[in-house]
Amino acid sequence: MDFQQAIAVSPTTPSCDFEVSVAITCIISWLIPRSYFTLEKQLMMGISVFPGNREAILLATVVGAISAMCVMSILYVLSAVTISSVTKNLDRRADAIVTGMGRTVSAVLFLFVSIEIPLWLEVFNDVPRNSHYHKRRVTRSTLELRHRVCWSVLNHFFAVYFILLLYFCNASILTIIRSTIVGLICGMLIVISMHLGRKISRKRFKQRQKIAVAGSVLVSTGSALAFTYGTLYVADIWLKGSADSVGAYGLVAFFAWLGICFLVNFFYYWSMQLQKSIQEKEAKNDNEHSIFIINGILASDGFSITSDEELSDEEDATSETVELALKLLKRSRSLMTATTTNMDSISTETSPTEKEDDYDTNFSLAATIESMEENSYTWRRWRTADNSKIDQLVPTEPPPSSSVEKMESCLKWTFWTAISAFHLYLLIINIGATIQQNVVRAALPGTFEFLYAPGFVSGPVCAWDKANSDATIQTFDSIEDAHHANFTVIHCGACGACSNWNDLSLQWTTRSFLAEEAQNCIKKSLFSGTEEDIQACNQNDIGFSEECASCWTQDELCAKKNCVFIYLQSFIFNQVSNFNVELGDITTAACDEALCGPVFVPCSGATRRRMNIISDIPRTQDQQCNVAEGNWSEIFNHP
Repeated sequence: MDFQQAIAVSPTTPSCDFEVSVAITCIISWLIPRSYFTLEKQLMMGISVFPGNREAILLATVVGAISAMCVMSILYVLSAVTISSVTKNLDRRADAIVTGMGRTVSAVLFLFVSIEIPLWLEVFNDVPRNSHYHKRRVTRSTLELRHRVCWSVLNHFFAVYFILLLYFCNASILTIIRSTIVGLICGMLIVISMHLGRKISRKRFKQRQKIAVAGSVLVSTGSALAFTYGTLYVADIWLKGSADSVGAYGLVAFFAWLGICFLVNFFYYWSMQLQKSIQEKEAKNDNEHSIFIINGILASDGFSITSDEELSDEEDATSETVELALKLLKRSRSLMTATTTNMDSISTETSPTEKEDDYDTNFSLAATIESMEENSYTWRRWRTADNSKIDQLVPTEPPPSSSVEKMESCLKWTFWTAISAFHLYLLIINIGATIQQNVVRAALPGTFEFLYAPGFVSGPVCAWDKANSDATIQTFDSIEDAHHANFTVIHCGACGACSNWNDLSLQWTTRSFLAEEAQNCIKKSLFSGTEEDIQACNQNDIGFSEECASCWTQDELCAKKNCVFIYLQSFIFNQVSNFNVELGDITTAACDEALCGPVFVPCSGATRRRMNIISDIPRTQDQQCNVAEGNWSEIFNHP
């Protein structure tokens, strides 16, 4: 199916992607592995704090995860049902834009996955940043661990929740269910693939590197395809170009995004290697004041670290190792507040020991943590040339945030805030516009019947006795009555506030841009301004007489009240200047006609369609007053 066919669906056609929403599927697929690996970290952290209570820690982790899943499920279902219901008749062009945006968002998520594959496969570990050192209470109970697990999972969900909402628009419940199931399956496949990749190549770092590179390249290519397909939807709506130009645009979009993917991955890898190099230098400088544990055995100082490979999560310091190190620290009156592992950081607030050599060899880790005072220690993990596992406990202070970290954090939150706010804006606009369009569809047939009844050309007419500024203008019950009085018909319907020489002239001379000029008057008071501002715009900028300008002002205020979301939505698919009035695609002009026309037309009297003027608002022939007798080009001396 080409893009023209894809967007030519009726307004009531279910949302984009038909059977499965790509956006929903990809967001769920991204959420599953992120949440899973977060749970894995929280579980390992809990075990390291409470090594003798693994069953309780596992239970707390499971309960926390289930609690988070319940909250997410309730929000997900309520949001999906509500939004899909209120946007059931979403404008087909807005629907196509949402489709394109969904695929573009999927491309961004694919890009994030391509970056995280090496982390998940433990090709390189995420470097500790200043934010990892911030003080927080250590998990002192299973209840607190449960809460932390619950929130850590919800944190990932809320990161994409406000983005996800937009893609429920006009989606059938069946489509949402299918998309969710497919997303869950894909997410679990990612988790399984990462575990298999780590298991197969556990002791083969080079092989693991190759798998990570291949996976990143494959996912980056999929990201480029998703980005291309998404931007083509948007380009077809916005640019309305030929098939050749759209195809060329797609080719450029594909290679441009693929290049961005490779650059981002390269930059991330480079930053990891740079930070790792800095840490190695710091580790060598700290050797004299460090505690080393090789393969779980406390070692003396004086050996060198010769390999550049860090240990994986499963090769982390054991709880016994940590306890042994802490005992040594306690004996030497060392003070500790934080032990940062490869999974997460554990912050503690402690008080110093009072006795230098008097300590209980069977003290618990939790008791030790509570008995020590503020200082900072960090585990550094390395592997020597003979493949020995080294855990180095070095005293460190929370490093100051570098300018790069500050900029990265600022860009991250700015990007997330901007994307989420933009999605929420589009969601609100689409909901509001759909509700207003449904009202217009219900009202428009009645308005047409009122304003353009089958015999409206044979009813009352407005006529003048001569075609100049001194003419006498009055209403007659019929065309025949006007002719009997030697008057010439100006327009169908009774005369109104705009049935005078000045305003009749404006109807003709501004016929190709009057609707746009009137729209500009509304813009001036869309979010600020007063009725007086609109009146001044109509009277001074356009040139209507005071009474006629008042009719236009009331009409524009009516449109502002009833059609503002339709107007804002028109910016989404580049249709601000579309003034079609029909039941198919509901425009701002159609909304104004349906809801404000029954008051405006009798007030103004003279309108372009009543004067049989072909204007910038296309009209069907049965809505034109073909009995109007004026040759406007000659009368107003304006071609």
